[in-house]
Amino acid sequence: MMQKIALGLAGLVLAGTISSANAGPADLNGRPAQAASYFEQYCLANGGNLTKAIAALAGSKTFGNQSGTNAGSITYASFTGPDGINASVKIGFSSIADHCSIIVMGSGDGMALSKALADHFAAKTGANASSVKPFADYGEGGYAVPYESGQIIAAPMTTGIQPGIVHINFFP
Repeated sequence: MMQKIALGLAGLVLAGTISSANAGPADLNGRPAQAASYFEQYCLANGGNLTKAIAALAGSKTFGNQSGTNAGSITYASFTGPDGINASVKIGFSSIADHCSIIVMGSGDGMALSKALADHFAAKTGANASSVKPFADYGEGGYAVPYESGQIIAAPMTTGIQPGIVHINFFP
C-alpha cells in the first residue's frame, strides 16, 4: 500500500522528495479549526476505511449535496459543507492513491494554512511534519504528517478554478 501511495503522489516517497520541516504545535482558530475537526471526524475516525468515510459524510447533517460516481472499481464522492468547507473521497483511481479530503475554499495564503494544519496534526500525533515538493494538483508542494498506516497531507491546490483552495488529505 505504501508503494501505491508513493506512486500515486508522483513518487514522493520513492524519489526521496520529502524533507524535514520544523513542526511545532499550532493553534487553529475559526474555519481552519473547523476544517481540522471535520477532517478528524470524517477522514480519520474510520481507521482508513474510505467506504465508511463516504457513508459518514452522506449521513451527516453537516455535509450534503452528494455527487460523484461509482463505476466499476472507481468511486468518487463529493459533498458541500458549511462556510466554504467541502469534502471528497476518491477510491480506485490510477492517477492518485485512495484518499479522503476536507477542502477549505477561500483560504488566503494556502501554504501558510497548509503548514499550520500539518503542525496541528503533528502536535496531536507526536509525529514530525515534513515538507512535500510539488506534485500532481499541488504545484507549490505542501506538508505531510505520518498517521497510523498512512499519511496526512495538507497542500494548496494550484490547478483549481480559483486561488486559495487547501486540501487536507488522508491517504490510508
